[in-house]
Amino acid sequence: MKSYIKLNDNTSHLSLGNLFNTIKKLSVNKTGAIQTEIFCTLFSIDDISDTTVGNYCTGYRAIGSEYKQIFLEYKKIYQDNKSVLISTISNLISIMDGYVYNIKTVRELNTYESLRNLCSQLSLFAKNDLYVPTELKKSLIENLNKKNYYEYICQTLFFVILDKKQPLYEEDLVNETIEEILSKTNISLNDLKKYLQIEFKEGITYIPSLKRLAKENNPYALYQLGNLEYDGVIEGYPRYE
Repeated sequence: MKSYIKLNDNTSHLSLGNLFNTIKKLSVNKTGAIQTEIFCTLFSIDDISDTTVGNYCTGYRAIGSEYKQIFLEYKKIYQDNKSVLISTISNLISIMDGYVYNIKTVRELNTYESLRNLCSQLSLFAKNDLYVPTELKKSLIENLNKKNYYEYICQTLFFVILDKKQPLYEEDLVNETIEEILSKTNISLNDLKKYLQIEFKEGITYIPSLKRLAKENNPYALYQLGNLEYDGVIEGYPRYE
Protein backbone atom coordinates (compact mmCIF):
# COMPACT_ATOMS: atom_id res chain seq x y z
CA MET A 1 0.00 0.00 0.00
CA LYS A 2 1.37 3.40 -0.97
CA SER A 3 2.15 5.86 1.84
CA TYR A 4 0.32 9.16 1.58
CA ILE A 5 1.84 12.49 2.55
CA LYS A 6 0.19 14.31 5.42
CA LEU A 7 -0.82 17.74 4.20
CA ASN A 8 -1.27 19.32 7.62
CA ASP A 9 2.05 18.86 9.39
CA ASN A 10 4.70 20.47 7.17
CA THR A 11 5.38 23.74 5.37
CA SER A 12 5.64 22.19 1.90
CA HIS A 13 1.96 22.29 1.02
CA LEU A 14 -0.63 25.01 0.68
CA SER A 15 -3.52 22.76 1.69
CA LEU A 16 -6.85 22.70 3.48
CA GLY A 17 -5.18 21.08 6.49
CA ASN A 18 -2.49 23.72 6.80
CA LEU A 19 -5.09 26.46 6.32
CA PHE A 20 -7.15 25.07 9.20
CA ASN A 21 -4.07 24.66 11.42
CA THR A 22 -3.04 28.25 10.75
CA ILE A 23 -6.50 29.59 11.58
CA LYS A 24 -6.45 27.65 14.86
CA LYS A 25 -2.94 28.86 15.70
CA LEU A 26 -3.98 32.48 15.17
CA SER A 27 -7.27 32.16 17.05
CA VAL A 28 -7.75 33.83 20.43
CA ASN A 29 -9.90 30.92 21.63
CA LYS A 30 -8.30 27.68 20.39
CA THR A 31 -11.20 25.52 21.58
CA GLY A 32 -13.59 27.51 19.40
CA ALA A 33 -11.46 27.03 16.29
CA ILE A 34 -12.06 23.31 15.84
CA GLN A 35 -11.76 21.91 12.34
CA THR A 36 -15.46 21.01 11.98
CA GLU A 37 -16.45 24.57 12.94
CA ILE A 38 -14.07 26.05 10.37
CA PHE A 39 -15.29 23.59 7.72
CA CYS A 40 -18.97 24.35 8.37
CA THR A 41 -18.19 28.07 8.20
CA LEU A 42 -16.45 27.73 4.84
CA PHE A 43 -19.16 25.65 3.21
CA SER A 44 -22.19 27.15 4.98
CA ILE A 45 -23.38 23.81 6.37
CA ASP A 46 -24.71 22.93 9.81
CA ASP A 47 -22.83 19.75 10.64
CA ILE A 48 -20.23 17.28 9.40
CA SER A 49 -18.38 14.29 10.83
CA ASP A 50 -15.10 15.14 12.51
CA THR A 51 -13.59 12.03 10.91
CA THR A 52 -14.54 13.24 7.42
CA VAL A 53 -12.99 16.66 7.98
CA GLY A 54 -9.95 15.00 9.55
CA ASN A 55 -9.45 12.90 6.42
CA TYR A 56 -9.71 16.00 4.23
CA CYS A 57 -7.25 17.91 6.41
CA THR A 58 -4.61 15.20 6.62
CA GLY A 59 -4.91 14.67 2.87
CA TYR A 60 -5.94 11.04 3.29
CA ARG A 61 -8.99 11.66 1.10
CA ALA A 62 -9.85 14.04 -1.72
CA ILE A 63 -12.26 16.80 -0.70
CA GLY A 64 -15.82 15.67 -1.45
CA SER A 65 -17.27 16.67 -4.82
CA GLU A 66 -20.33 18.23 -3.18
CA TYR A 67 -18.08 20.67 -1.31
CA LYS A 68 -15.98 21.38 -4.38
CA GLN A 69 -19.15 22.18 -6.26
CA ILE A 70 -20.00 24.88 -3.72
CA PHE A 71 -16.68 26.61 -4.40
CA LEU A 72 -16.92 26.08 -8.14
CA GLU A 73 -20.09 28.17 -7.97
CA TYR A 74 -18.35 30.76 -5.80
CA LYS A 75 -15.45 30.95 -8.24
CA LYS A 76 -17.80 31.40 -11.18
CA ILE A 77 -19.58 34.27 -9.43
CA TYR A 78 -16.28 35.72 -8.21
CA GLN A 79 -15.20 36.51 -11.76
CA ASP A 80 -17.90 39.22 -11.96
CA ASN A 81 -18.65 39.85 -8.30
CA LYS A 82 -15.59 39.90 -6.05
CA SER A 83 -17.73 40.43 -2.95
CA VAL A 84 -19.27 36.94 -3.07
CA LEU A 85 -17.06 35.62 -0.24
CA ILE A 86 -17.20 38.63 2.09
CA SER A 87 -19.57 36.89 4.51
CA THR A 88 -17.44 33.71 4.54
CA ILE A 89 -14.20 35.58 5.23
CA SER A 90 -15.97 37.71 7.85
CA ASN A 91 -16.99 34.52 9.65
CA LEU A 92 -13.44 33.17 9.53
CA ILE A 93 -12.21 36.38 11.15
CA SER A 94 -14.92 35.97 13.79
CA ILE A 95 -13.55 32.51 14.62
CA MET A 96 -10.00 33.84 14.94
CA ASP A 97 -10.90 36.92 16.99
CA GLY A 98 -13.55 35.26 19.14
CA TYR A 99 -16.01 38.01 18.31
CA VAL A 100 -19.00 37.95 15.97
CA TYR A 101 -18.49 40.39 13.10
CA ASN A 102 -20.81 41.44 10.31
CA ILE A 103 -18.33 42.96 7.88
CA LYS A 104 -19.90 44.32 4.71
CA THR A 105 -17.08 45.51 2.45
CA VAL A 106 -13.74 44.31 1.11
CA ARG A 107 -12.14 47.57 2.21
CA GLU A 108 -13.18 46.93 5.81
CA LEU A 109 -12.06 43.28 5.71
CA ASN A 110 -8.58 44.35 4.63
CA THR A 111 -8.17 46.38 7.83
CA TYR A 112 -8.36 43.36 10.16
CA GLU A 113 -5.05 42.36 11.69
CA SER A 114 -6.08 38.71 12.02
CA LEU A 115 -6.70 38.46 8.27
CA ARG A 116 -3.34 40.08 7.54
CA ASN A 117 -1.62 37.61 9.88
CA LEU A 118 -3.40 34.68 8.26
CA CYS A 119 -2.25 35.70 4.78
CA SER A 120 1.30 36.30 5.99
CA GLN A 121 1.45 32.83 7.56
CA LEU A 122 0.00 31.17 4.47
CA SER A 123 2.58 32.84 2.24
CA LEU A 124 5.24 30.43 3.53
CA PHE A 125 3.18 27.42 2.41
CA ALA A 126 2.48 29.02 -0.97
CA LYS A 127 6.17 29.72 -1.52
CA ASN A 128 7.24 26.15 -0.68
CA ASP A 129 4.50 24.28 -2.54
CA LEU A 130 5.64 23.01 -5.95
CA TYR A 131 2.01 22.45 -6.92
CA VAL A 132 1.13 26.14 -6.69
CA PRO A 133 1.36 27.53 -10.24
CA THR A 134 3.93 30.27 -10.80
CA GLU A 135 1.28 32.78 -11.88
CA LEU A 136 -0.72 32.16 -8.71
CA LYS A 137 2.40 32.59 -6.57
CA LYS A 138 3.08 35.93 -8.26
CA SER A 139 -0.52 37.03 -7.75
CA LEU A 140 -0.47 36.07 -4.06
CA ILE A 141 2.77 37.99 -3.47
CA GLU A 142 1.35 41.01 -5.27
CA ASN A 143 -1.86 40.93 -3.20
CA LEU A 144 0.11 40.58 0.02
CA ASN A 145 2.32 43.54 -0.87
CA LYS A 146 -0.70 45.64 -1.81
CA LYS A 147 -2.54 44.61 1.37
CA ASN A 148 -5.32 43.01 -0.66
CA TYR A 149 -5.81 40.36 2.02
CA TYR A 150 -9.37 39.55 0.97
CA GLU A 151 -8.30 38.66 -2.56
CA TYR A 152 -5.32 36.74 -1.21
CA ILE A 153 -7.50 34.50 0.95
CA CYS A 154 -10.09 34.05 -1.81
CA GLN A 155 -7.42 32.84 -4.24
CA THR A 156 -6.02 30.57 -1.54
CA LEU A 157 -9.42 29.02 -0.84
CA PHE A 158 -10.03 28.35 -4.53
CA PHE A 159 -6.65 26.64 -4.76
CA VAL A 160 -6.77 24.45 -1.62
CA ILE A 161 -10.36 23.35 -2.25
CA LEU A 162 -10.49 23.04 -6.04
CA ASP A 163 -6.94 22.63 -7.34
CA LYS A 164 -4.70 21.15 -4.66
CA LYS A 165 -4.20 17.48 -5.42
CA GLN A 166 -4.87 15.05 -2.57
CA PRO A 167 -4.11 12.42 -1.56
CA LEU A 168 -0.45 12.73 -2.53
CA TYR A 169 1.73 9.63 -2.35
CA GLU A 170 5.44 9.66 -1.52
CA GLU A 171 6.55 7.68 -4.57
CA ASP A 172 4.45 9.83 -6.90
CA LEU A 173 5.75 13.04 -5.37
CA VAL A 174 9.36 12.16 -6.24
CA ASN A 175 8.55 11.77 -9.95
CA GLU A 176 6.26 14.80 -10.00
CA THR A 177 8.89 16.94 -8.25
CA ILE A 178 11.54 15.90 -10.77
CA GLU A 179 9.17 16.64 -13.64
CA GLU A 180 8.37 20.06 -12.17
CA ILE A 181 12.07 20.89 -11.79
CA LEU A 182 12.78 19.82 -15.38
CA SER A 183 9.67 21.38 -16.91
CA LYS A 184 11.36 24.69 -17.69
CA THR A 185 14.47 23.08 -19.20
CA ASN A 186 15.30 21.08 -22.31
CA ILE A 187 16.40 18.16 -20.12
CA SER A 188 14.21 15.08 -20.21
CA LEU A 189 13.23 12.83 -17.31
CA ASN A 190 14.79 10.00 -19.29
CA ASP A 191 18.16 11.80 -19.26
CA LEU A 192 18.06 11.98 -15.48
CA LYS A 193 17.02 8.33 -15.11
CA LYS A 194 19.90 7.13 -17.29
CA TYR A 195 22.36 9.16 -15.25
CA LEU A 196 20.96 7.95 -11.91
CA GLN A 197 21.24 4.33 -13.04
CA ILE A 198 25.00 4.88 -13.33
CA GLU A 199 25.22 6.78 -10.04
CA PHE A 200 23.36 4.09 -8.10
CA LYS A 201 24.59 0.90 -9.76
CA GLU A 202 28.05 1.35 -11.27
CA GLY A 203 31.25 0.51 -9.38
CA ILE A 204 34.66 0.29 -11.04
CA THR A 205 33.01 0.89 -14.42
CA TYR A 206 31.53 4.20 -13.27
CA ILE A 207 33.82 6.52 -15.26
CA PRO A 208 33.71 4.52 -18.56
CA SER A 209 29.92 4.36 -18.27
CA LEU A 210 29.81 8.08 -17.54
CA LYS A 211 31.93 8.78 -20.64
CA ARG A 212 29.65 6.66 -22.83
CA LEU A 213 26.61 8.53 -21.55
CA ALA A 214 28.36 11.88 -22.06
CA LYS A 215 28.88 10.98 -25.73
CA GLU A 216 25.09 10.88 -25.99
CA ASN A 217 25.08 14.52 -24.79
CA ASN A 218 23.42 13.57 -21.52
CA PRO A 219 23.58 16.87 -19.56
CA TYR A 220 24.03 15.22 -16.15
CA ALA A 221 26.85 12.98 -17.38
CA LEU A 222 28.55 15.93 -19.09
CA TYR A 223 28.31 18.04 -15.93
CA GLN A 224 29.64 15.26 -13.69
CA LEU A 225 32.43 14.42 -16.13
CA GLY A 226 33.43 18.08 -16.14
CA ASN A 227 33.57 18.09 -12.34
CA LEU A 228 35.74 14.98 -12.27
CA GLU A 229 38.14 16.42 -14.88
CA TYR A 230 38.32 19.68 -12.94
CA ASP A 231 39.16 17.81 -9.73
CA GLY A 232 41.79 15.63 -11.41
CA VAL A 233 39.98 12.37 -10.65
CA ILE A 234 40.11 10.92 -14.18
CA GLU A 235 43.71 11.57 -15.32
CA GLY A 236 45.28 12.17 -11.93
CA TYR A 237 45.65 15.91 -12.54
CA PRO A 238 43.16 18.72 -13.22
CA ARG A 239 42.24 19.38 -16.86
CA TYR A 240 40.45 22.69 -16.70
CA GLU A 241 39.87 22.97 -20.42
